[in-house]
Amino acid sequence: MVVSYEELQARIRALIASGDPPNERPQVHEVSERLGGFRSKQRPTCLIYGEPDAILACFWIGGRAAYLHAACDALWKQERG
Repeated sequence: MVVSYEELQARIRALIASGDPPNERPQVHEVSERLGGFRSKQRPTCLIYGEPDAILACFWIGGRAAYLHAACDALWKQERG
C-alpha cells in the first residue's frame, strides 16, 4: 500500500487529536528488526501506516503500546512537536 506524505500527516493528526497514542513521550522506545517476539508470532502492524513489519515499539505506563515504521515514528515526533 502506498500512502502519500499528506495522508500520513492527516492520519497522525487524527490520532493525536483522539489521544491515541498518548501525546506524551513513551516510557520505552524500542527499535528491533525482530519485534514479532514482543507480543505475538505475527509481525506488528504500524499504528499509523497500517502495514505489517513495524520495527519500533513504544510503551507507556498502563500497558499501552504502539508499533511504528521508522518513517512514521519520525513524522509522528515532528507533528507532536
